Amino acid sequence: DVAALRAGAQGLSAEDLEERAATFEGLHRYDRAMADLSEAIRKDDHSFQAYAARGRVAFLTGNDDAALADFRKAADLHPSDSYYMLWRYLAELRKGDDADAALRRDAATIDVKEWPGPIIEVLLGDRTVDQVKPPAYPMTWSEADRTRAANCELSFYQGEARLLRGDRAKAKTLLRAAVDSGISEYVEYRAAGFELERLAKQ
Repeated sequence: DVAALRAGAQGLSAEDLEERAATFEGLHRYDRAMADLSEAIRKDDHSFQAYAARGRVAFLTGNDDAALADFRKAADLHPSDSYYMLWRYLAELRKGDDADAALRRDAATIDVKEWPGPIIEVLLGDRTVDQVKPPAYPMTWSEADRTRAANCELSFYQGEARLLRGDRAKAKTLLRAAVDSGISEYVEYRAAGFELERLAKQ
């Protein structure tokens, strides 16, 4: 199935493959997403989005070493993007590395007042959830939608961190809050749904 997918990808551009991979990722078809992202990177190894996306897929399927390698490559290509910092934190947390220290080092290189910096501060205990204000973008969204979107992301990263620290009950509550936000456009919404499905089977 994956071999056929790769064969069919030959005529697609790297950008087309990334878009198709995003669809597969949203459907939790991670094998297909991985195949498309690997082919996209083969065609264009300067796309930090492709490395970051492949890192997410690797993390969600339990391959932390591959996830960390891709997040580090994404960081090399686009140091100012801080979402990879959050995902790398989760991968390092699951591996048992000193994730908090690494995230604090990362935070020192960015303006944590800029989104998603406040999420990093919450994870490090430097800011409470009540102190988090949603970003001013997407500018075409209403304030209510931006608030729900911010809560979706914040709830997911907190929930995943709780899960990795063994607090399943609180993790499920937070992951459910991410899904209940209804912001289906966000990778965090889709990842939260996947984690809840996985937890329900355990």
